[in-house]
Amino acid sequence: MIPQASTESEGRLDRLLTFEQSGKKKIAKSLINYGGFFLAAFVLFVVFVVLTTEVHLSSFADIASLGLEFSVLFIGSCLLYLCGVDSGTRAGKNTSLYQTTVAAYDKLKRTVLDRSLQTAVSAFCKEYVEREFRDAKTSVLMEAGISYEEYAEKYLAKDRKAVKAMSELSEAKKKVICRANRMKPIRLTFEMIFRRGRGTSRHAPLGMSPEAKRTIDFFGRSLRNLLTTGITVSIALDVVTTPTWATFAKVLLQILPMVSRGFFGYKFGYENITVDTVGYISVQSDFLEEAIRASEKAA
Repeated sequence: MIPQASTESEGRLDRLLTFEQSGKKKIAKSLINYGGFFLAAFVLFVVFVVLTTEVHLSSFADIASLGLEFSVLFIGSCLLYLCGVDSGTRAGKNTSLYQTTVAAYDKLKRTVLDRSLQTAVSAFCKEYVEREFRDAKTSVLMEAGISYEEYAEKYLAKDRKAVKAMSELSEAKKKVICRANRMKPIRLTFEMIFRRGRGTSRHAPLGMSPEAKRTIDFFGRSLRNLLTTGITVSIALDVVTTPTWATFAKVLLQILPMVSRGFFGYKFGYENITVDTVGYISVQSDFLEEAIRASEKAA
């Protein structure tokens, strides 16, 4: 028999853990909802401080001696951004939206494995690519009033030079036919829809994978970070009253980009999960569900 005091203690511990978890979720939501206001307030404060100083650019000789300071600010900004992305990613994965989407996808994937439908899914992907390629060409050919059957019979195997030599065609039809001949099929494979949340950078119906988007965003922001760090390091501040205030203003101006990197990193990490990843997995689920229905009809 379990002592009553021990049971009550465990109950209090469970309630405490539940309260702590709910508190963390509220804090994460508050950062997303009100982080922009806090950042705006900080920006206004920095602007106020800077406006009370005399601002000028450092000389080239001074800039050359600021290599260490530049490196510290640049590396610090990158680390703050990465920390923000990591925190935002974890917060996004804790949302019910992400967890529900993943659970629905995993259920469909388990159905494919349990019924041994891997071959059927691969066949569906191949058929989908062919159907989409034909539909895309048909849409282009409609601009010139050419049916796909006519195109397949007369112009599909023709190169650009041969099409241009056809005197019976108008210039508008020649352009449309050449454009249809240049079109490439999309890429959709079994691996692309059977690897949750991951894909290829090539043109695909699922769009850009969340992983690729994170990589592109990081390099793009790193370049902007490099430029802004260079600008803030090259600014010198001479205060009208006391040197102490000038130092304070300079520090605020230089850490402003770092604060914004951390906030926008968190925001990007959170949205990369709740928007990009959720959307990507949802499209993967749609394809899996359609492939399962197609296999059931063919059975």
